[in-house]
Amino acid sequence: MKCTDVFTFLGRKPSPRFQGEAVSDYKERPMGCRIKFRMKSNSIKMYDKYSVLRVETTINDPREFKIFGMVRHKDGSTSMKWKPMGKSIANLYRYAEICRASSQRFLDAMTDIVPVRSTLEEVGKVCSRKKVKGKNVAGLNVWSPEMVRIMESICDGRFLIYGFRSRDVSGKMHPEVRDGKKRSARTSRTLKKLRQHGLIRKISRTRRYQVTPKGRRIMGALIETRRRTFPEAAAQIV
Repeated sequence: MKCTDVFTFLGRKPSPRFQGEAVSDYKERPMGCRIKFRMKSNSIKMYDKYSVLRVETTINDPREFKIFGMVRHKDGSTSMKWKPMGKSIANLYRYAEICRASSQRFLDAMTDIVPVRSTLEEVGKVCSRKKVKGKNVAGLNVWSPEMVRIMESICDGRFLIYGFRSRDVSGKMHPEVRDGKKRSARTSRTLKKLRQHGLIRKISRTRRYQVTPKGRRIMGALIETRRRTFPEAAAQIV
């Protein structure tokens, strides 16, 4: 996970207008380990304390979140709309809703993080040819630089909640194709192939896609192996 994933956990979209810090930080202590994602003064952390795993969301600046309530306008009129949340006992229910949703998103992101060995059989299947609706679908070359780049593009944490569109990832998936129409067509063929192997799914009545639980398991393990295991093995050989 990246430090910018804290936007996703706290229900925000990354924006170039954002002014502040997004930080991830890991510490080991006598009673266990702690990982913390912080956006400005709000944070979400996970730690194990004497074999008990806990996830906590801390809100120090409630104005970073919205609450639905009455807003008084300059002309004296009022209306109900979403507004920045203030520090008030009356807003405690909203604090609880935000914290519960934030912790659940974090846990959902962690659900399919499993040891690499347990996904070997699934990896073998996506590398093999298969039949879909009577048509042959070629297997994926999961270790090719192009496929690794594709997996990293669609597994970006900012797509965890809302999914992604073809145009969101086409530039990173196929940067070598300069012609816009050709790149779009190639991206569509790639996404279709990933759907046929069950790594992504189409969100109904939209043009967005989401990574499936199977996709998170397989691609997460492959990306981790590519980033960490390969460099470590090469360093030992040298």
